[in-house]
Amino acid sequence: MNRFVVMLTTALLCVAVSARAQTSIKPASIYHQNGITVVSPNQPGWRLLKRDKSETVFEKRDESGIFNASVKIIRTKTFETEKDRLTGWEALKQENSVS
Repeated sequence: MNRFVVMLTTALLCVAVSARAQTSIKPASIYHQNGITVVSPNQPGWRLLKRDKSETVFEKRDESGIFNASVKIIRTKTFETEKDRLTGWEALKQENSVS
């Protein structure tokens, strides 16, 4: 295998995102994203905001705030050693924090 997939999942409280007419999804809905199976949050009231081959984003709004849950896939190369892998991931982290 020449590449492997790093999946970063983040669920966090965010500032308001522009409101779009999105319909609620069924809890624990399954989505296939570029070879990875993504399952939506297991509570009612979540909406699918974005879905493409590298990212899936869900949102829930209620009286306590706006919550986002997302999955982003980043393809990287194969590394010879664990040290090379950690160095490569650190460089990728730095690259993504700039963009």
